[in-house]
Amino acid sequence: MKWKLTEVAYTDWKQDLSGVYVLVNRICQKRTHKEYSGETVAVRVDVMSDKDIPLHSFVGSAHDVRINVLRWLEDNGYKLSLEHAGYIGSEIERANMDLHYIQE
Repeated sequence: MKWKLTEVAYTDWKQDLSGVYVLVNRICQKRTHKEYSGETVAVRVDVMSDKDIPLHSFVGSAHDVRINVLRWLEDNGYKLSLEHAGYIGSEIERANMDLHYIQE
């Protein structure tokens, strides 16, 4: 296959039929450890049903939360589109990096 660069325009998202959505929050915590004292950042993700019922919550580093949320969804039979999984990952990383994070 020959390499090609495609310039893309604005593209509307397409809802999948997974029946779930996520709420992503940035959590700043004061930590004191024998070698470290200061503020750490954690990410919390609440997996919600399409009826606004919490199904499962995860908190920890962005990397670990992302992996565990996607594995939990797969293990529990939720079929996410690649677009939906990518969105979840990007929102988790934004929450991790952005001091004034607000979920889109």
